[in-house]
Amino acid sequence: MDKIFLSEEIKKKMFSKAYNELALSGKINNLDDEKSRALNISMMNMKRPLIIVLLVIFLGNFGAHRFYIGDYIIGGAYAGATVILVIIGFFIYPVIDPTWLVYIVALVDGILLANKTSEENYTKIKELL
Repeated sequence: MDKIFLSEEIKKKMFSKAYNELALSGKINNLDDEKSRALNISMMNMKRPLIIVLLVIFLGNFGAHRFYIGDYIIGGAYAGATVILVIIGFFIYPVIDPTWLVYIVALVDGILLANKTSEENYTKIKELL
């Protein structure tokens, strides 16, 4: 397996601080083919933290970042809260748009979720190395 390709795929699955620690240890370059295949298969199920951040920035009100990681209940709660607040803002209190509340909560949640996902990916990859 191409070590550069594997190294780039690992880099996509975590933030740079965790990746730099793995890269400096040199374990990535010393993998045999069997471990490389196992690592590659395991990485297919890992979520990318950058995708979580992008989803929360553009579609955070609708819980897209939670749907991406498979947390459908909380994602649905975000979408439901947004719909309810749009109705409240449009019909009941049209002066102020209250959906910004959901966006701020989603933004904080997304950043924390991206960090958690990066740490989980780092732990899984480190175990396989």
